[in-house]
Amino acid sequence: MMFWKWVGRKVLALLVAALAIAVVLGVMTRLDGTSKEAFEVFALTALVALLYGLLPALAVTALSDRFADRGPYPRRWIALGIHLLGGALFLLFFGPYFGWFGLLGAGVFWWMDERLRTGAVPTARTLA
Repeated sequence: MMFWKWVGRKVLALLVAALAIAVVLGVMTRLDGTSKEAFEVFALTALVALLYGLLPALAVTALSDRFADRGPYPRRWIALGIHLLGGALFLLFFGPYFGWFGLLGAGVFWWMDERLRTGAVPTARTLA
């Protein structure tokens, strides 16, 4: 049961990160002067960010959960560093134009996961 709770928390954090990336790219498209395509870019980016982010995000966050408690620094800062290194790998594979979205997604993913971990964000289970 703990595994599915862990996966659910990570998927919720991934949804928030994908939404953040989609909003940023949608706003960039709107500001670029192609406002007719802004919603299409938003929707497609949200879908692609979920598909391309699922396995790497789960792998990086599993490494973070495994090794963050073992360092000499506070757990949350080590976890942030591991997540940003995972985002930097996205930067290496997709280049500088789209690669920084990996860093943005990793940062948002870490932030949301930390809030879900501490119970700062209410979930359906805590509201019931």
